[in-house]
Amino acid sequence: MPGLLSKLGFKQKPLQSPGRLRQRLKKKDRTVGYKPQQVAAFTDSVQSLREHISTADERGFSPAKRASLRIDLAILLRKLAMTNGGSDGEAKLADAEKSAREAIGLAADVTDIRAYVLGLDALSDIFAAKNNWAAVEKTTEEAQRLSAMSGHPDPLQAAHRVHLMGTARHFNGRPEEAIDALDCALLMHEQTYGPEHLKTADVLLEIGKVFRSQGEHDAAQEYLYRAYGIRRAHLGEATLEVVEVVQQYAMSMHESGDVEGAVEQFERFLVLKQLQLGVQNIDQLAEIQYSMSMYFIEWGMVARARELLMEALGTFRCSGGVRLAVSHEELGQLEEILGHYSGAIRELEAAGDVWKSLGANRSTELVRNMRYRADLLEEIGQDENAEKLRAKAQEVQEGKSVTLLQSTATAAGVALDKNRRKFL
Repeated sequence: MPGLLSKLGFKQKPLQSPGRLRQRLKKKDRTVGYKPQQVAAFTDSVQSLREHISTADERGFSPAKRASLRIDLAILLRKLAMTNGGSDGEAKLADAEKSAREAIGLAADVTDIRAYVLGLDALSDIFAAKNNWAAVEKTTEEAQRLSAMSGHPDPLQAAHRVHLMGTARHFNGRPEEAIDALDCALLMHEQTYGPEHLKTADVLLEIGKVFRSQGEHDAAQEYLYRAYGIRRAHLGEATLEVVEVVQQYAMSMHESGDVEGAVEQFERFLVLKQLQLGVQNIDQLAEIQYSMSMYFIEWGMVARARELLMEALGTFRCSGGVRLAVSHEELGQLEEILGHYSGAIRELEAAGDVWKSLGANRSTELVRNMRYRADLLEEIGQDENAEKLRAKAQEVQEGKSVTLLQSTATAAGVALDKNRRKFL
């Protein structure tokens, strides 16, 4: 190699022995540096969720509602485990796994693929926190397969699944080998092309991804920032290559518990996507807005989440279909979080109308929607209306309302898509 490089006119420096980057893979436990006030909020929320779960179980609320509460609990317990580490962290991860599995079981009982996928996503993240990459691969693969059937507009979560799958497949138990290979590749690219070349930026991005996969976010962000600077200088801001780095950088900040940094990077990511996609691809932009709103809800920034959901919903209203129904339901759940039960019921009713218009193939989603609405009606004291709605949901589930659903769709001028893929 040295002789060939010298013949081509490149100055060859001696390659460092493997280990320059490996030294930064120092953590045995995957931990996150959440701020004390964040940890306190997580702890309070865990207690509140446990009480809500107990109440929902006692009152026989819908499986969708009970599964949703358990998924939220699993996510919070995982975050606390990543903060604490050690034996206490292991106990919290065990509780998180139990909660996620209960949610998956509830979803499976009523064939609720949406809740099932969310449960699998939560379980994959828990397995990643445990460094059980074989389980991550198996669980994430199943989530990918089922999510493709659901029409759920969540590209960021889809990207997160791809990241987890790549980590599990390529760096499973051998992060040192992966980082050593990239270490040598970076040295050779810097010497061959120069430290500011686009090809060098490609290697820097891959190094950032590996460090991110191992929870080494300081190192990940360092290399991602270098890749961002090089690509932006060569290609401009609103290019696919630059947006890719910004997304990785934003996710690393989110995973490291840096909410302020994550918000800044996600907002930048949205602006760049708007510039990149333009008005010709407004549906794709709406899917990004929907997906981002889920993160803002997780961070407690409900007002911004609501703005993003409203914008996405306005776009989906033009085309209708599954994305419109799902967006109405998410907005309804957001109104529920805010304590606006009448607004929540109104959005869920709008979603129900969309599910009806899609015909018998979407009766499973309609039943879930109606039962969730019944739970909310019961919570505001409308027990009689709640029971009536549950009875109607039971009729739909038993197939007694198929003709009614089809006639409703026809009367609304909606052509049923006979080739629509089935839910399961």
